[in-house]
Amino acid sequence: MDNKDKTNNIKILRDEYGITQKNLGEVVGMSQQAIGKMETGKRRIPDDILRKLSDYFHVSTDFILNRTTSRTTIDVNNEIKKLIYENYSTLSEMQNFTLDEQRFIIQMIVNLKKLRK
Repeated sequence: MDNKDKTNNIKILRDEYGITQKNLGEVVGMSQQAIGKMETGKRRIPDDILRKLSDYFHVSTDFILNRTTSRTTIDVNNEIKKLIYENYSTLSEMQNFTLDEQRFIIQMIVNLKKLRK
């Protein structure tokens, strides 16, 4: 995946929030030009800026880097505990699944909840 593909969600998020490159630069401590270069893939996103963008837009760093279409990360352990507590009889077998299977199941449940709203 080239650098442009990894960074194209910055502009999408900025547009959704209705802010300019200059405004975003002020939020994360960078110039308008630096933001523009990151959006076009001409500049790598420094790790500290990536975290600031993630916090500001309330999305995962993986979403910003276009590694996933899911905007948030899931704390698997807390979600499993909550689901097991709420639905013990249905989910008591959850512990028999691999971590990847657990993540998949939780993501499916989260997505279904979003669809119902």
